[in-house]
Amino acid sequence: MRIRLGDVLFRNVSLVRRNQIDSVLSTPKSHQLYSDKRTYHREFVKELICVNIDDCSKSDLARSSFKNHFIGDRSFKCYYEDRLCMGNFVRYLECDNEVLKSADLNLFPNITELKVLDECADSTIETKMELPKLDYLAVHAQSLQSSEMLLSSLCNLSRLDLFLNYSDVPSTGGIRRILNHLMQRSPAFVEVALFLEQPFNLAYSDTISLLKLVSSSARLQKLTIRVERRKNSQRQGLEEHQLYSGYIGDDVLKVFQKVEQVILDVSIMDVIKFNPRLNLTVRTNIPTNKNISLVDKAVMVPKMTVTQKDVLGTIIRTCGFASFSFYYGEALEESHLQVLNIVTDFVRWMLDPIANGEHIYLGLKRTFVEKCWSVTDDSVNREYLTTLMESGKDEVKVDRFKVWDRIPVNSPRYRKRETFDLFYEKQSQYDVVSDTGYYIGRSNMPIDAEKFVTSQDLSSECLENYFWSTEASLCDFEQYCIRQRRSLLFG
Repeated sequence: MRIRLGDVLFRNVSLVRRNQIDSVLSTPKSHQLYSDKRTYHREFVKELICVNIDDCSKSDLARSSFKNHFIGDRSFKCYYEDRLCMGNFVRYLECDNEVLKSADLNLFPNITELKVLDECADSTIETKMELPKLDYLAVHAQSLQSSEMLLSSLCNLSRLDLFLNYSDVPSTGGIRRILNHLMQRSPAFVEVALFLEQPFNLAYSDTISLLKLVSSSARLQKLTIRVERRKNSQRQGLEEHQLYSGYIGDDVLKVFQKVEQVILDVSIMDVIKFNPRLNLTVRTNIPTNKNISLVDKAVMVPKMTVTQKDVLGTIIRTCGFASFSFYYGEALEESHLQVLNIVTDFVRWMLDPIANGEHIYLGLKRTFVEKCWSVTDDSVNREYLTTLMESGKDEVKVDRFKVWDRIPVNSPRYRKRETFDLFYEKQSQYDVVSDTGYYIGRSNMPIDAEKFVTSQDLSSECLENYFWSTEASLCDFEQYCIRQRRSLLFG
């Protein structure tokens, strides 16, 4: 029965937490309710090696087989350890640095997905073990550099979620070990997500070098560059990392041209600078599956700035994106109206012959808008979960609640994706408006005018799932990998 059902019952194991509630509620580490890595690790190993073996007909032999050099044979494994042990069925594992340093990782010989939820390793992780089946890795950059085991499997991964927190990375070496491993062998990445400490980190030489090496993968399809949102207790005495000597926009543009889906924070747009002499061309052969997404957790302005429009417009025209998504957080009343104004204003700007000259772009065919955060709705979720936890009832609902979930009493637009199809038609004249929104006059120049139509096509579910997958990784990194500030009362 265990062999038949093991792949379902024991596929996902976390030695760090019981559920995602601490990440969802951004709970301070001193007040975490469902994250206790020492207790879960101890209970799991006890269950694995002691309790489960008691019913085994040869329990002494099974228990001894987990020890090294049993009967002088390193390769010896009894039938329980080789076939029936629940560790053999685990594919997805969440652990901390201590598991990487110990021999406990040997209990999971078939893992394909590994998420290291811990602060960066302060010393070298010397574990002699191979992970030939590893396909997905989420880890702090400094922890990755400290483990030769993880570095050796880097180029075999199809997905990498990297927490690139430069406050924890010494400026003398930077992320040189990661770069060297990627240079020695061509990576096989399909999806890469970089989580920066602040937007300006994109201008570091190591970040640009990493993006160039990541994009050398012929299989790369999805790229995410996000910024952490929680305060980090920075280390003292660390020097600044080296800045990139050229225009980062030119190199970032080459990377974006190779992928099908890009997700960026709005703050990243203010850092990207292009060479004024760069010869920008408008791509004509536009694949329908190329999508670019912007993320703004607190919408405060009714329109993008001129700089943000220029940067985003250059990326879309040059790379040939066919759809544009906007994920936002509601900070003001009726923020959805402001977001619709942001999206429609940008699309009109892309068609403006005065602002863009010959670089008018008609390739955008669809736009997506989704309200992912809201002061009101997040408060409703918090109150709902708090009530369930205090009552002690419906523990199943608490354990199953995820970052992307919503409850029946949320507002109608909360985490509901709105899709609009774009159509273009010729107009003989149009209103000329300044960058600040003032009406200047009416021009008789022919222009392409946009038309937004609500779409009923739900085929973009894959794009939405990828966004929430990376958002869940960012929440987990913020919860477990950031050094939270110590209390001044206790030193």
